[in-house]
Amino acid sequence: MADIRARMDELSRKLVARDVLETAAGLLGAGFFAWIWPRLDSPLARAGAGILVVGSLLIVLLLHLTRVLRSRCRAHFALREFLRVERRRVDDQIRLLRWVALWYVAPILIGVNLFLAGVSHSRLLVAIYLPLTLAFGAWTVFVNLRAARTDLQPLRDELDRCLRELEANGAK
Repeated sequence: MADIRARMDELSRKLVARDVLETAAGLLGAGFFAWIWPRLDSPLARAGAGILVVGSLLIVLLLHLTRVLRSRCRAHFALREFLRVERRRVDDQIRLLRWVALWYVAPILIGVNLFLAGVSHSRLLVAIYLPLTLAFGAWTVFVNLRAARTDLQPLRDELDRCLRELEANGAK
């Protein structure tokens, strides 16, 4: 059981580090595009900047809520309750990674491509940039789905196994 607690502590540290980095990037990006938005002449560029501001803030909010929604006071939990709470936390993270294309990749890709299309005077640049951002978006989705499958799902399976063992032994 000490191993599962150590693994959950390590996951928590990784999630905090990820969220701090993503929050900093999201707030900087939102701040920049909010600052530049009124200075843009192109409706496409303004739409892209607006999507980037809203999308960045939603990313920050969603990451924060997903991590803190099931905040832990593990010291007070019985073992079975600890395992259930941790399993729900892992499920939340798996769900977040499985839907990354919708809540993370799509707003960024739509926003940056509209922005570039609005500020660029080169159709060639826009034509080159779009497939590059789509490839980067696909790679981001792939990496997140792989992490859900190879890192989080085995951890969830281990939590399930521990819960089954406890229930089989009648422990609380």
